[in-house]
Amino acid sequence: MSGTGEALPCASGFTLLEMLVVLAILGLAAGLGFPVIERAIARSAFEQSAATAAALVRGSRADAIRTGRPQTIVSLDRGHELWTPSRQGSVPVSVFLELRPARLSFYADGTSSGGTVTISSATMQRSYTLSRDTGLLQVAAP
Repeated sequence: MSGTGEALPCASGFTLLEMLVVLAILGLAAGLGFPVIERAIARSAFEQSAATAAALVRGSRADAIRTGRPQTIVSLDRGHELWTPSRQGSVPVSVFLELRPARLSFYADGTSSGGTVTISSATMQRSYTLSRDTGLLQVAAP
């Protein structure tokens, strides 16, 4: 009450303790949420890299059939790039591409030299098998 007998208006706002509790809750939520988001981004980069590599290999087979000339795929840039005379594809630094043998070839009749394409990261790996007879790329059994 004031000196005149009237009630003082209530002060509205938050106390320091309430603000610290809210900040602690936000920090906890961020600490739990960021690793989940980081894993999702890494998985997305891996899936995109696998799709890019598969599309380049399939496109090279199509180029060999279309042009009637053999197409060869090699890995460059320490496993971060696939190269053919007509197509190139690269992947993020966290993803590696491996060809076995080191050169994959497609011929005008659709057949290939056969081999495997392996895409790997720190936590994921996927291998594709390239059929010698058909030149088709299949996901290899784990």
